[in-house]
Amino acid sequence: MKSFNENYNVYPIALFIILIFFHAKLFSQDITVNGANLILKSGAVVVAEDVRVERSGTYHGNICFLNSGSNFIIEGDLYNNDNQDVDMNSQSGTGTVTFAKSGTQILSYNSNMIIFNGLTVNSGSSVEVPATKYLTVKGDLVINGALTLQSNSSGTASLLDGNCYGSVSNTGDLSVQRYLTTDQNNPFYHYVSSPVANAPLSAIQDQNYGNYNVYWYDETNPSSNLDIGWTRISSGNLTQGRGYTATYLCNSAITRTFTGSLSTGNDINIYCTYTSSSGTPDPQGWNLIGNPYPSPISVVSFITYNTQTNQRLTGTLYYWSDVSGTAISRNDDYATVNLSGGVPSGIAAPGNQSKVPGGFIGIGQGFFVKVDGSYGSGNVVFKNSFRQHETGNQFFVPDLDTTVKFRLNLIDSDSNANNILITFLPNATDGFDPMYDGHKLQGNKDISLYSLSGKDEWCIQALPPLTSERVIPIGLKAGLGGKYTFFNGDLTNMQDIEVYLEDKK
Repeated sequence: MKSFNENYNVYPIALFIILIFFHAKLFSQDITVNGANLILKSGAVVVAEDVRVERSGTYHGNICFLNSGSNFIIEGDLYNNDNQDVDMNSQSGTGTVTFAKSGTQILSYNSNMIIFNGLTVNSGSSVEVPATKYLTVKGDLVINGALTLQSNSSGTASLLDGNCYGSVSNTGDLSVQRYLTTDQNNPFYHYVSSPVANAPLSAIQDQNYGNYNVYWYDETNPSSNLDIGWTRISSGNLTQGRGYTATYLCNSAITRTFTGSLSTGNDINIYCTYTSSSGTPDPQGWNLIGNPYPSPISVVSFITYNTQTNQRLTGTLYYWSDVSGTAISRNDDYATVNLSGGVPSGIAAPGNQSKVPGGFIGIGQGFFVKVDGSYGSGNVVFKNSFRQHETGNQFFVPDLDTTVKFRLNLIDSDSNANNILITFLPNATDGFDPMYDGHKLQGNKDISLYSLSGKDEWCIQALPPLTSERVIPIGLKAGLGGKYTFFNGDLTNMQDIEVYLEDKK
């Protein structure tokens, strides 16, 4: 057999070449797979340094099929120079890829995703997954060393692990980064959550604030003031599934790192309360929770399960959004989403609309939910089946694509802005529709726009389909004097519908 002390290149003849190793060990420095398939039969062991995947001709497909008992040991880095996603194991493969380099090993790939069946990170090895890339482990995941999901201004790396498909052994460290924007002139508030178990509080503490920058929200406080529930946390570990507000004042953006272990249970529960207040009903049922996984989760799956199946929530999510405004004021508020659609937090400047929430709850994202008073206190459930890679912005189910909906936007002379969403759905009623009606949660003291139904204030309101003229009461809380301008936001399926804004005062 040829000595493998030099680089070993696999090139296609005709469509592809298949390399088969029977119960043997192959030692090499580098392996380059160029438009070919690499197949390891049962019991085969391949030890390589750097592994590179190239593209040749029109070849597309998996690069490595590892059968039962085989082990592909990488002692260097893994590069994919192809734009196609790399599958290191076919669905029929049950072998393992082991990262065994002493020190940092890099996964570098042009495509969005790399897929393993079994993945092991040896003790002393540290594997880094670049920001915005997706790592899927279909079988067993063993972390004896360190695995890091990196984050930057473009996004955070995502992991779908053995909890979804196989088993997890995590005696090493899983580190998940989260990139956070900051401001040197004004404190920035972020709602965050830990994507790993047993992450220390220091992951989000800021010593510049003397450990006074992290709070959780205690809904059980009986005060009628919604702000009274904020409770400082000064020691211990972060609780998975709980949301925290963290404040930062820096000259530039920062990256926080959560280090801990993967949870090995099927579900993660967080207890949410509904407490009758001594005054107005405004504070009742509001709980700050967060995504506990190192991957995004589906908004539709989370809302549907915890509203219909679990019967706990009203079915709307509230994300805090810090947006720099003018020198006079700041345009900070809640961006809101449910199954009717999403409402942005505001407008940072005229014509520059804030981002509308989409179909995924991001990694490390904290958010408010409201417990339905008819259900009462109990667990809100994060299921592994909710987890997805954020491979697209598709959110709304097809049935909603033909519905009539519009956003009404409002902006004042200081660029404070607010928005509401009105939808007309076949199964909606004039009363409260869980998952489709969203209560108004005012975050900006200077401005609040809402629709009215009785005494209820809505940022998202679903109504029955239009069959005749319809009057929708609109309310405004204005904290500043000056000029306020209404204008249309998105108009969907409203070609033959006229909308009038009437001021009765």
